[in-house]
Amino acid sequence: MPKIYDINIKTEAVKRYKNGENIDKIANDLNIKAGSQLIRIWYKSSKSCYSYSIYKDCKEVKLMSQKLKKDFISKELKEKNKENKLLKDRIKKLEKNLKFEIEEKMLAIASKEILEKSIPSCTATILMNLLKMSKKEKIMIMATKAYKYYACSQIYYLVANYGMGTNRLINYFKVHKNTYSKFKMKLKLENPILLYKYKLKIPTINSFENERFENAVDLVKDFKEANNDLQTGSLLIRKWIFVNKNKRVSEKMINLIKREKPEVFKNSFSRDNCKKSSYFNESKKHNSYVRDDLIEMNYNTPNVVGVDGTNLKIELNNSSYKTKLNCMISYDWDLKTIVAYNFDKNENSNSSLKVFKRINEYSVNTNSNKVIQSDRGLAFSCEKIFEYVNKKNNIVHSMSKRGFKHNASTESLNRWVKEKFFKTYGCKFKNIQNFYDTFRKFVYNFNKLQFLKYNIFDQKNQHL
Repeated sequence: MPKIYDINIKTEAVKRYKNGENIDKIANDLNIKAGSQLIRIWYKSSKSCYSYSIYKDCKEVKLMSQKLKKDFISKELKEKNKENKLLKDRIKKLEKNLKFEIEEKMLAIASKEILEKSIPSCTATILMNLLKMSKKEKIMIMATKAYKYYACSQIYYLVANYGMGTNRLINYFKVHKNTYSKFKMKLKLENPILLYKYKLKIPTINSFENERFENAVDLVKDFKEANNDLQTGSLLIRKWIFVNKNKRVSEKMINLIKREKPEVFKNSFSRDNCKKSSYFNESKKHNSYVRDDLIEMNYNTPNVVGVDGTNLKIELNNSSYKTKLNCMISYDWDLKTIVAYNFDKNENSNSSLKVFKRINEYSVNTNSNKVIQSDRGLAFSCEKIFEYVNKKNNIVHSMSKRGFKHNASTESLNRWVKEKFFKTYGCKFKNIQNFYDTFRKFVYNFNKLQFLKYNIFDQKNQHL
């Protein structure tokens, strides 16, 4: 019969062995016959953990269950495992949906930016609203060079920044793979996937410049060289180019060059520091009074009154010289009627304030809050207008974004009213009072016709 040792002897022997004592000395002291071999066995058994034994038991149970083709797991464990699987699947789905929603939002913002940059004119904006898109296609494609350039730059940015799929983005923005690859080669851009993977710095992509723009820049430079950096207006530059170079460059293009490439128009001589500082102070003031665009491209927004200034050229007292008058005029977008107007020598804040006051009266009379949509000109983004609108509860001021015409309805009505007025009454008048009376008569008849068109008889034109 093997000798049975007490637990205290076992623990003491293992403890002394762990402390580094000689194993034969421990066996002699504690009178262990088997000696060092038995102490080593005790040490190994103490070292083996509980989890190892559980794992061994689980392995045996698994082998037995495979042989007998039976499960030795309790019902509670089975139910918990099922619940755990369901929860994991649900979490995965929610994560996918969240990622998809974020990506869709980013794509929508990107598509809006592309359209705003590539289609800046009023007519294109109206066309964009008239042409309805199908549910599958998220955006309407205008296959211009500018659109392709901005679409490719957005694809590159989304891949490099967020790791979105290139093929998915190419299909979304309706750009060919070759167009995208040529875009990267032309600008010598690195692989965006590597930029996302190693979190490298993304290069900045410059704005689109077409051939017409580049040619116009060269022609303007020729004008500056020929005239010793003379500072002049766009009209004179256009005429000089046409006479000397026999090429047509619009004033709109010259103004665009002034905005995009101001270094072309910089003078060699230094300007007065006082003038510079006053200009920058004025620009800062202007930015502080700029309002957000509440309408953007949604021309079906109710209770909107558009405001804009337009110039009318008339002849007085049978003179051949034409007098230029600025007419600050506002229209009700729903009824297509003239709400208020005011004449002045030029477009200024006093003229716009008078029109705003009449629009406020109009909103009170019609019992409806009005959104006044205007551009970001100095006549509207000033302290007078800002404070007046803040005081009144019936009106809210909205301003269209810079470089993108969200006030197209007002501008189209402006042109239509001018053409109709001059066709009906001509441009020659006895005196200025005669002109004012004629225009007032024209507005009354115009509004009356619009009311009849839209079958509205209960409204009264008392605000003018």
